[in-house]
Amino acid sequence: MKINASNQDTVADIKEKLKSSMETENEIIIYSLKRRNNLDERLDDDLRAIKLEDEKLVAYEYTPPADKKKTTVIPVNLTRESKSMFGSSGVDDICEPILFFHHVDDSCTELRKKIFKFFFPLITLPQQYQEVYDKAENKEKTIDQIYETFYQKSDHGAKK
Repeated sequence: MKINASNQDTVADIKEKLKSSMETENEIIIYSLKRRNNLDERLDDDLRAIKLEDEKLVAYEYTPPADKKKTTVIPVNLTRESKSMFGSSGVDDICEPILFFHHVDDSCTELRKKIFKFFFPLITLPQQYQEVYDKAENKEKTIDQIYETFYQKSDHGAKK
């Protein structure tokens, strides 16, 4: 999406234009991107657009967490392995990072579970788990149980 901004516009003005074009009342957070789609810095609302002329920006719509002071932003990069025609391999970004808001009092396991739940619709489950999920009345609880089975109880990949 492209937004026209004058040199005198600020990041706050750009956020308002985004809200208007997206027809949303949710908050907008804007970051500049470094090389290879890594987040650089969160842009302050008073920064003028003229200073962003050669920058690549990414904007996220979000609902502010209840306790902003104890919340941190965790970017998750989606990557894939790639091989060049000369045989060397590397990692390519698929898209800009996805942001997750994490309360500092929550555990890393809770963050991992939040990310798992976000990507759950994209996961192809083994048949026995898919059948359990399809028959479940409480889908949220079933997703928690599948997460526990995959990441807490499994010793798959452990050195023996």
